[in-house]
Amino acid sequence: MSAELGMIHVDLPSKEVRLTQAGVYYVSLENPQLDGDGDSTDATTPEERAFLLTHIKANLKEDWAFCTDVLKSISDGWNGSETLEAAMTEKHPNLGANTLRTNTGGALGRLGDLRLIERSWTRRKVTYLLTQAGLDEVT
Repeated sequence: MSAELGMIHVDLPSKEVRLTQAGVYYVSLENPQLDGDGDSTDATTPEERAFLLTHIKANLKEDWAFCTDVLKSISDGWNGSETLEAAMTEKHPNLGANTLRTNTGGALGRLGDLRLIERSWTRRKVTYLLTQAGLDEVT
């Protein structure tokens, strides 16, 4: 994931791994788990999330476009597991079912980590909701 995000560079012949400029900047940001007093349950700070969101939009355009499709589908009311899958199948008919499920799950995880969506559970059924930050991305 770090290499995909452009936070590290891996030189295969030498087996050397080093931080990129973006990686150096990201690890310099305050983190509640690594730098905090131990009381926070947050994995990231608002500054870290803002940096990641900006970085993903600029450097992973295809991934961000897919994430935007997920956000728009949820915003349009396709906010349950089955309905979201149907909406994404319609938007990406050339992806196989397994690839689509994997990509959608990854996008939901990323969007949750960035606090653009929240999940609400009723028994075993999940409903996805856009946060204000998520709404800001689709409007």
